[in-house]
Amino acid sequence: MNTRLIGNKAIFLSLIILFLSGTLFYTNKWASLQPILLALPLLIIIVISIFKNIKIQVDYPAIVVFYIFTFLSVVSALVNANIVLLVRALILFITFTVCSVLLPNILNKYYKPTEINSFIAKSVLYSHYPLIITPLLINGLVLNGYNAYQGIFYNPNALGLVLVTIFAVEISLIISTLENKLIRNEKKYTKNILVKTSLLLFLFILMIFTRSRTAVLTAILLIFSLSMLLIKKSFNKCRIKIKPFKRVTIVVVFFAAFTVFIFQATPIEELFSAQISSKFELRSDDLTDGRGDVWIRAINEQKLFGHGRGYFEGSVTAHNTFISILAQYGSLPTIFFLIFIVQATLKVYKYTSLNIGDRYKFLPFSITITFLLTSMTEGMLYKLSMFVFFICYGVSSLNVKSHKISSKRRTV
Repeated sequence: MNTRLIGNKAIFLSLIILFLSGTLFYTNKWASLQPILLALPLLIIIVISIFKNIKIQVDYPAIVVFYIFTFLSVVSALVNANIVLLVRALILFITFTVCSVLLPNILNKYYKPTEINSFIAKSVLYSHYPLIITPLLINGLVLNGYNAYQGIFYNPNALGLVLVTIFAVEISLIISTLENKLIRNEKKYTKNILVKTSLLLFLFILMIFTRSRTAVLTAILLIFSLSMLLIKKSFNKCRIKIKPFKRVTIVVVFFAAFTVFIFQATPIEELFSAQISSKFELRSDDLTDGRGDVWIRAINEQKLFGHGRGYFEGSVTAHNTFISILAQYGSLPTIFFLIFIVQATLKVYKYTSLNIGDRYKFLPFSITITFLLTSMTEGMLYKLSMFVFFICYGVSSLNVKSHKISSKRRTV
């Protein structure tokens, strides 16, 4: 067996373990293994980068901003004399460096740029569909005391967050295929649309059974944002391309009408009303389910370097990635984290405009939107969507940079 094949398998296994570390954290049985499951793939990737003498290229502006965020987080931990915050800041620094710096450069050595996002997508799907399907096959759709399905996870909302991340991966291929067929008039991968659409419907119905408002709303907003992005792509330098625009608009309207038909002609509408709408009505006086009060308190009491790990006491948690960082690490680190998020989002958005034949070209954007939306009502650090977001950002930044260099060479 040649060393390249061994390297491919080692990277694939590392990604699967890394992604599972962010998901099994949601289970009572396997949560204690997360430190090991996180450390092992990071170590493997670091070893590969050293022994394979990987040439490192990075998106310096965003990387520097994230490293400033890390430095300020360390300062915050020292100011608050909190060893837990210090360790978590250093772990996040290592995780980001491996996922956004080392791994994308390794993948560029082992794979073509157009194959990397597909490799990432397969790593997510192969590692997570068994976690979703196996409990259904063994136990069936068993609902808990709150009339919600949770599978192997410690609560239904955790399952919903995993499902919507898989949903983001699957829909990215559909959007890319539609772009190729409707705008570029390619005729390949028609069957993929039907298969992936069926999988999306399955995932969405399962999300409804979890009663996770965060997951369902994220999926709906993701569909809307990707549809608008697809329509935008039928414009070129503010001039509409009539045929592609007509095709895209017709398909978007058709899918909207088809969705309405499915909801009305099947029990899905009744299920949605019973599982999701009723939950909104029950808590109509506070859609954030009490989290808004915690967020307002954290914002009002913000300090430059935060309050430390003990700010959220007992059962009270931030349920928001950004508020959590703000309250514990402070406003100064949070500002740089938000700047990085903006830079990364712009980079993955720019990647969607490249004409490079990547079947999963929309994966980075789709995952980024998912991470940001779920982060608004849940803490998503060290979860599946964060890992995929970090990796996709790193891959996108390298491909945008290399595409820019090659374009300049062609014009010379």
